[in-house]
Amino acid sequence: MLGADAAQIKRLNDLPNFNAEARAFVTDEPDLERLRTRSLFYFDVARDLKRARVDDSSKVFKDASTLAFFVAVLFTLSGAMQILYGRARKKAGLVE
Repeated sequence: MLGADAAQIKRLNDLPNFNAEARAFVTDEPDLERLRTRSLFYFDVARDLKRARVDDSSKVFKDASTLAFFVAVLFTLSGAMQILYGRARKKAGLVE
C-alpha cells in the first residue's frame, strides 16, 4: 500500500490558482449569466480532475494486483518443481 501510494500521481499542483483577484471578480460581477457560465466551467474541470484521479488510482491498484498474482503463480510453480525434483531424486536413489 505504501508503494502504491508513493506511485500515485499527485495532481494537487495542477489545480487552478484561485487567488484574491478571482474572488473579487466573483463577488463584484453584476452579470449572473456570466458567473453561471464560469461556475459551470469550473464544476466540469473539477469533475474531470476527480475522474482522472480515480482512474489513476484504480490503474495503480490493478497493476499491483496483477503483479502480485504473477508472483504468486511463480511461487506456486517453483514449489511444484521442488516437489517433483525431490521425488525424482528419491526415485533415483540419490537421497537417503
